[in-house]
Amino acid sequence: MAAKLACWIFGVLFVGIGLVLILRGADVDPYHNLLHVATGLVMLGVGASRSASAARACCLGFGAFYLALGGLGMVLGDPSLDRLWQAGPLSLDVGDHGFHVVLGLILLASGALTKRTMPRPRQAVRG
Repeated sequence: MAAKLACWIFGVLFVGIGLVLILRGADVDPYHNLLHVATGLVMLGVGASRSASAARACCLGFGAFYLALGGLGMVLGDPSLDRLWQAGPLSLDVGDHGFHVVLGLILLASGALTKRTMPRPRQAVRG
């Protein structure tokens, strides 16, 4: 249940904030914003599904991704430029790295706290 709730919460936050930034013409990295909007859309879709195992997998996958992204940024970022790290088209600084580490940990915890569900065996149809 924790994973589905996390999918809904972060899905709404990421899509909502991302759209507000786009509509207001905020001076943000458009690729970074797009990454969060895309993550939010996936999480909303998974949260709307009836599958707790999909929500668990989504949280574990995105949690690992964001934790790695934040950790790599802390290590690879230029210390003289506020740990600025150019990861492909993304420009990430120390604030982004910290956010990504915390986000990754929250998502991983949400996935870990959600029990694995075993598929129910189908009953044979007697005719």
